[in-house]
Amino acid sequence: MGRKNRMQNRIQNRPQNRIGKTTKMLSEHHTVHRGDVFFAKLGYHEGTSIQNGCRPVLVLSNDKGNYHSNTISIIPLTGCFKRPDLPCHILLYPEDIKNRHQKLSVSTVLTEQVTTISKSDLRGYVGRIEDSTLLGKIEYALSIHLGLCG
Repeated sequence: MGRKNRMQNRIQNRPQNRIGKTTKMLSEHHTVHRGDVFFAKLGYHEGTSIQNGCRPVLVLSNDKGNYHSNTISIIPLTGCFKRPDLPCHILLYPEDIKNRHQKLSVSTVLTEQVTTISKSDLRGYVGRIEDSTLLGKIEYALSIHLGLCG
């Protein structure tokens, strides 16, 4: 086996790349909506606090943009509760997600890590946040992070 093939084999067999059902790509027929929760491939950012790997994300961008664009704005979620005191961290409980297709534990919405990804990076659909009060809290936390509050 040549050097190039060995390298490719190592990359494909990394533990992060073996994530079971969540590696399935999003169906072409699924429309992405604001408030949807997916697993998404966020790339790798070693040595930083930027969320990476395949993890749950909340779709933040508006439905019209989601329909017409190949990219979407998302907020990553984490199961780690290191800084619940930060005003830009919102807890998300499994019962907050309606129409659940995959199991998701209690998570923190990391509004300070809002980013844009390609729709092709979306993997498994988890469900949808329909509670307008919770979405309002997430929007408010994002506005605090961006300095849009008075």
